[in-house]
Amino acid sequence: MPLSPYQISAMYDAAQRVYSDGQKPARALDGLEADGVPRAVASACIRNYQHMRRGERYRRTLTGATAEYLLDRIHQEFGHAGLKLALQSLWTHIEYLEPVRRSVCRQERTLHERFSARLSVTAASIYPDEVSPHDFENRKFIEGATRQVLVNQYERDWRARAACIQHWGAVCYVCRFDFQKTYGEMGRGFIHVHHLTDIASIGTEYEVDPHADLRPVCPNCHAMLHTQRPAMDIDELKAMLATRCGD
Repeated sequence: MPLSPYQISAMYDAAQRVYSDGQKPARALDGLEADGVPRAVASACIRNYQHMRRGERYRRTLTGATAEYLLDRIHQEFGHAGLKLALQSLWTHIEYLEPVRRSVCRQERTLHERFSARLSVTAASIYPDEVSPHDFENRKFIEGATRQVLVNQYERDWRARAACIQHWGAVCYVCRFDFQKTYGEMGRGFIHVHHLTDIASIGTEYEVDPHADLRPVCPNCHAMLHTQRPAMDIDELKAMLATRCGD
């Protein structure tokens, strides 16, 4: 049975009390359970709220109504800065969830796009090759030696991403940063994927070879690559960093 607006609001308030006021999670859960909220659902909401306030990845998926309410309240109460962190958290959740589901998280992507539009600077302007539109009807995966993906409207196909990471590893191609080595299990598999061919220079459809055309990069190096238009050559950035580190 779907949660009522009152229950969703109560979950947000309880999560905020746990995060900001130091209320014991067990007490918050008891109160929500008394309001008819399943304990597991309430627990996931409280944990996810904490991650969203910090811009961290979360794994348990919220209902669309709950996620939308959290994003809206966070924006109302903590402004653009708070919403940016929450959207960062949602995006890393999408990156985690799509390979697990082996499908596109349409609902989560739609939410991310809608709330990103509230900000003057969105993820799409920072990492244009990492963010996809929602037209997936014409996508196909071509089996064979080249393992190519037909990409429509610059979409980031999760299968191309998975093939890239399987080939290159979840380690930054530029600086060799490994999230799992630094952050442990929570960092397993976390990495951005960068298109070597700048999307501004291609047509509406192109075939991408995940091995030849994509590289795993950390968010910092990804941002540096996109400080230029078209994007900086990835080997140029790698050589620049190697020179600086050698000084």
